[in-house]
Amino acid sequence: MMSSNSRVMNLRSRGVASNRAACSGGKSTSSGVVYTQKMAIAMAEPALIAKQAAPVYEAKKPCCNDNNIIAKQAIKQSSSSLNRIRLLYFFFRFSTGSLIPFIPLFMQHCGFNNEEIGTLQAIRPIMTMISAPLWGGLADRTGKKKLILTMTFLMSCICRLSVLFFKDDIHRFAIALCFTSVFYSAVSSLLDSIVVSSLNATERLNFGKLRLWGELGNGISSFLMMQVANSELYGFEYLFIVHGITAAVAVVFMLS
Repeated sequence: MMSSNSRVMNLRSRGVASNRAACSGGKSTSSGVVYTQKMAIAMAEPALIAKQAAPVYEAKKPCCNDNNIIAKQAIKQSSSSLNRIRLLYFFFRFSTGSLIPFIPLFMQHCGFNNEEIGTLQAIRPIMTMISAPLWGGLADRTGKKKLILTMTFLMSCICRLSVLFFKDDIHRFAIALCFTSVFYSAVSSLLDSIVVSSLNATERLNFGKLRLWGELGNGISSFLMMQVANSELYGFEYLFIVHGITAAVAVVFMLS
């Protein structure tokens, strides 16, 4: 009886021990699996990060190319606009230099005496003093500087050309000069204001160089027209023709 009971106790102890061993073995196995999974994830993370970063880097390349294309287009547009400004100043001053300096000689050619020439020459500064602030105020109030510039320059050229038909009547000649002076009084200041406002900070530093193109046109036209005025083959009428043609070209650049 005692032996059988001892056998039963031994079997029970062996079962408990095996169960404990099984539990401990399961725990070690599960912990090993978890550790292995963590190591695999840690080793895979750099590869995943590299794969995720690669498309982002490749996607940035077109953006850089687009920025370069936009920058090149902006440079081309800036260069073309500066060239238009240079040509505008050149033809504007060429047109005025081809006729305005020779108006007193044309008056003498028409037979006006010195007193009449002096009186007619006084019209321009007086009318400019009165009308220039009015044109400037109108341009600032309406904001249509370009339209006012084009209109006043065009009308001044038409009135200036009309004196060719009034050379035998000093009164009509004086009226034509009055209208010419009224319309032309603010042209130069409006032109400079529009050009400066269209330039950026860097380009404004070279505004004087842009304006030199106007002085170049003025010098060339004055020299050439003096030769034409003194020539026996030509006369003062050709000065008016050159003035009209170059003024029309300047108007085209004003509208562009």
